[in-house]
Parts: sequence; structure tokens; C-alpha cells
Amino acid sequence: MDWKDLWHPTDRQIEAHKAVKKYKFLLYGGAVGGGKSYFLRWETLYLLLYFFNKYKITDIVAGLFCEDYPSLKDRQLSKIRKEFPLEIGRHHADHKEYGNCFLLNPGYGSGVVAFRNLDDPSKYVSAEFAVVAIDELTKNKKQVFDELRHRLRWPGIPDVKFISGSNPGSIGHGWVKKMWFDGTFEPGEEEAHLFHFVRALATDNPHLDPSYYATLSGLPPDLKAALKDGNWDRFAGQFFNEWDRTIHGECPLIKGQCNEIIGIDYGYEKPSSVGWYKIGIDGKLTRYNELYQTGLTYTMLAKKIIEMTEVDDELKYPINLEYIVADPSIWNDRAHHKDALIGESGAETMQRIFNEAWGVSRIVLVQGDNNRVVGWGRCREYLKPYKDQHDQKTAKFGVTRNCTEFNRSFPDLVFSKTRQGDVDTTGEDHAGDEFRYVVMSRPETPTPPSKHHIPTTEELIRKRVRDSLTKKKEPKIIGM
Repeated sequence: MDWKDLWHPTDRQIEAHKAVKKYKFLLYGGAVGGGKSYFLRWETLYLLLYFFNKYKITDIVAGLFCEDYPSLKDRQLSKIRKEFPLEIGRHHADHKEYGNCFLLNPGYGSGVVAFRNLDDPSKYVSAEFAVVAIDELTKNKKQVFDELRHRLRWPGIPDVKFISGSNPGSIGHGWVKKMWFDGTFEPGEEEAHLFHFVRALATDNPHLDPSYYATLSGLPPDLKAALKDGNWDRFAGQFFNEWDRTIHGECPLIKGQCNEIIGIDYGYEKPSSVGWYKIGIDGKLTRYNELYQTGLTYTMLAKKIIEMTEVDDELKYPINLEYIVADPSIWNDRAHHKDALIGESGAETMQRIFNEAWGVSRIVLVQGDNNRVVGWGRCREYLKPYKDQHDQKTAKFGVTRNCTEFNRSFPDLVFSKTRQGDVDTTGEDHAGDEFRYVVMSRPETPTPPSKHHIPTTEELIRKRVRDSLTKKKEPKIIGM
């Protein structure tokens, strides 16, 4: 049987099919309507046949995964029963050895497509797969990818494959974007060159009904950008849809001398996030430097901050630094110490080290306000775009390009499913929390007037009163 007679791929699916041969970790899609689920099931089946013909190995197992059983049934099982021909194999709802699977006939190698859900990936701790295929990868945390990556092995097959499809959004948006879009990996990653993304939009799928394109075009702007256009800076469930990389993420550094703040969100197993902020005359905050690292005790973190903070050559301390605002939990934490004094909290340890380096009470460590919902609201005020006096779009907060961890993780924050108005704390919220502490430590600043600003009656009255108080009185000419 000719493989081309079995499935009918689009041009974009053919591109992805060719890429699978070259790369180990493939992500396909990036938007709705590109035929992701179709590609995954047929590519998984093809790989079983390919490995059988190439290595003459039988009984190879591939895993086709969805985040839960209802999704697996809707996106895959209901389609496979209709699409996969009985000539090459048959579907088993409860095979005695493989459970829910599609089992190839002996003439095709007796390979198995095992259908599994990811409600608990630890169930597969002892399993082995020659192919791992995950439908809607962003529905999962990175832990799921890590678990299944270690299961990706098969005796006699050196070129095992991980293939996936996904839309932007959901809890896994950040880590998927980081690896497949930004090309940013953990230190020591030896297979970074084997990750590849093939973009597929609804317009790449000629099998869709024309009315579907009209439906996508009618979505709200953020959803349209994510689902129709495949914009991974805009996605469903995004917490800060005010974020615009061109306004907030590529900000020039404030010129000249100005006051500064340092913000800290502490973590040990998870990263500590530290940001250095300059304060403009108009109250605008510019985050211009960062530290983002795991495994730092309070002593180590304080010393790192001292190393990275500019000091006056003569006075030997950062004269422009107003204060350091930190995660309030460190005032009670005594767990992450090595050489701290007995009974010291994390905050007391760090303050002592700052005092030793810069002088007693010159730089004060301030306890951050952890009112989360109010704090996120204040963050939105700083992110809200407006036109300045030169008619250019700007905001009261910006980040320089070198703050790569902030620019990567902050836009990917998503809404909590359990607490209204809060972010999902199971995601990578460390830089966001640090920014929130900084914003909550500042007085509210009004948005500067734009070029086309029309003063209100109240503003005109205030100006008249102010002018009357400051205006010099006309001198009286005696004798006239």
C-alpha cells in the first residue's frame, strides 16, 4: 500500500513531515485550524511503519497523548476509527496488553499507537516509547514534557521522535514559547539544536469551510491575534493583554542621573528575581538590569546584588538608590541560610550584609505590599499605553532589551482558575511579583499630558489659583 494513498496532507503538513526526519523535537501549528491533530495521528502512524521498515523491529510502541480523556476522545479517537484503514490495523478500546490503542497488523510490524491522557504523567514512569506525540502541548506544565522526554527511548532505534501541536495560551504557554520560539534553554541542554517549529495557520488548510475564516476574523483583537494569526505575544487567558513588546519591552534607558529602586522576589528551588529600576522625572519606571537565578541563599543573593549595583566612586555606596523592596515572606523565613546568625530572618540577613557593604541604614530593605489583586491593578496602570507630547505611544513602565527573563516570562502570565483577578501562581510569576512589589511601593503618578490633551475645568481652576499665588504683584507708583 502506498503511504500517499492513506493520508492527504496539506503543503504545511508535508513541510512538518520532512522536518521530523531532521529534528527530534517538533512543534507544529501555533494557531487554530492548521490541522494539528490530523498531522499528529498520521505522522505517529507513519513513524511506526518507517521504523519497522528501516530497522526491521516489530512491536514498537508510540504514545499519542492529550491532557485528559474527553479531549483525547474528541480530537483523536473519534477520528481514528474513521480514518485509519482496517487493512493495516484495528482500534482496540481495551487491549489486554496495551489498553486503548491502534494495533498494526503483523504484515506492518505489529506496532502500537497507545492512546493516553496526561492527568497524571507519573503513570508512565516505567514506560518506553519510540514516538511521543502530544496534542495541545501548552495545556501541560513543563514537568509533563520532562517526564515523557525521559520515556522517549526504544532498543535499536537511535532516532526516536517527539512531535507535538499547540495553540498559544494556557498554563504551558511560557515554557513552550521559551524553547520552540525564543530558543532559550536551561543550562546544560545538549539537544537545543534538535528543536524545530513549523507554523501552520488556518489559511494553510484548504479543507476548512470558508465560514470558519470569517468566524476567526470576528474574534476580539487579542483572541484574533493569537488564534487566527498565531501571535504568541497575544493569547487567550493572557493576564496582561496591555503588554506590547514595542512599547514596553524595547525601552531606551533613561538618560542622566535619577533615583533608583531594586525589587526582589525571593526563591531558592525556583528563581530569585531581582530588578533594577530607574525613576524618571515624570514617575516612569524603567527596568534596566536583572538577576534571575535559582539556588541562592539570602547571603549569596545579597552579595550578588552588591556586585551588580553601581556605587559612587568616592562615597562607596549607591547614592541614587532610594531603597530595596522585597518579598514580604522573607521577613519570616529562616530556612535558606548557611552562614547567617542564629535567629535571623532572611530580610535581617540581607539588611546586615547591605549595611556591611554600604554603611549602616544608608540603604533600607523595605517589606513589599503583598495585596495581590490590588497590586496587579496598579501594574496595569503602569502598562496602560498613552500618547506623549510628541504623539508617540508610550507607558509609565518600560523594560530594556537586556532584561531577557522579564521580557520572556512576564507577558506569559495567565489568569488564575481559582482566584478572580489574580495570576496563576503555578506559572512562572517571579519577575511579575517583583515588579508588583516595586509598583506598590511607589506613590500613584498621573499619566503625563499628551500633545492633544484638553484641560478639564478643574485643571483650569487649579492652574488659575496656582498662577495667582506665584504671580508677582505690579509695583505701585507713588504720586500718580
